[in-house]
Amino acid sequence: CILRSRVCPMSNEPTSSLTKIPVAIIGDGCAGLSLAAKAASLPEHEMHVFSPQANAPNNDHVWGYWQMDWLQDIKQLADKTWDKWIIETAKDKIEMKASKHPYQAITRKKWLTHCRSKAKKNGAVFNSDMSLIDHYPADLIFDSRPPKSNANMMVQHFIGWEVQAKAGSFDDSKAILMDFRCDQSRGMHFIYCLPFSDKNALVESTIFSPTIEEDDFYETAISTWLSDCAGISLFKVLRREQGAIPLGLMRRHDEKFNGLGGNCDAIRPSSGYAFSFIQKQILKAINSVKDGKKLWGYDTKSHIWGSTLVADGKVFIGNEDGEVVILKHGRKMEKLGLIEFSAPVYASPVVANDVLYIASQTHLYAFKEGAKTASK
Repeated sequence: CILRSRVCPMSNEPTSSLTKIPVAIIGDGCAGLSLAAKAASLPEHEMHVFSPQANAPNNDHVWGYWQMDWLQDIKQLADKTWDKWIIETAKDKIEMKASKHPYQAITRKKWLTHCRSKAKKNGAVFNSDMSLIDHYPADLIFDSRPPKSNANMMVQHFIGWEVQAKAGSFDDSKAILMDFRCDQSRGMHFIYCLPFSDKNALVESTIFSPTIEEDDFYETAISTWLSDCAGISLFKVLRREQGAIPLGLMRRHDEKFNGLGGNCDAIRPSSGYAFSFIQKQILKAINSVKDGKKLWGYDTKSHIWGSTLVADGKVFIGNEDGEVVILKHGRKMEKLGLIEFSAPVYASPVVANDVLYIASQTHLYAFKEGAKTASK
């Protein structure tokens, strides 16, 4: 929102010392931390990350994506880049190449650690007390918790092994994105292989279907592919990962709040490449804020010397005529009230311990819900 008035600044006070607009982020997974890491891009806002389960990146995953223009910040962090990839069936093998948009991979642990560190450096505040969410206006709360999935919807489910074999076992110049030489009786099934070196690779059994299979089905498929298709019989499993990604439009986790990431349709039914679309979604949101599109205006018809106060879902602004206007915080302008004083209000209103303090040119006033008028 934009307040239109005749502003007369009393000093050259930097923007950083003014009250920032708090933004609440629920969840500290990929979407939540990716947004918090961009805190420096929105200097007038302060990011508050709520992580009720303290999402420490202990169980690692590999996230694959095509390098796109909106992923430049991640380019140098990638664990591996492939400009060649393979699609293979029992009858055909297609090898493709692209240097402008290569395929890349980054581990979950690496990305979340990077984002958390960057968020803290840029002033983001971390909190585990979800009850404090009620103090934020709903339109400034971004919820990255998983959306509500529907029964019988299509799911991309998988188990992956990070394996180590003898040197020369893998061609690490090419990623195998889909190899359909595996059991097709349970749905669309393929092996996904990302070779990080000539002896280390992530090999996943991935199925698109509404039904999650027993672990043994995926693991048998991986072992069979390694021996029959890759010619690798001796290997060591270094790490195991598992997941299930619903592919479809889903209801937000909580309809009261703005969705973020997978909770805001970042998972594409056509691909499941959530990581890339989350970054694009966040960049688009930040750029829209930077564009500064005017939502509404309010003319106090007097000079304003102080700053606005945003608290309890309201915007307070004082002026030289001794008025403090109270507006509803939100995307639509709504005037809630007006307090008139006998002297100009030059200072900014302040809240402390649930008490609203307003200083006029001659008096300091304190307001608290349920309080009695003090005797003179």
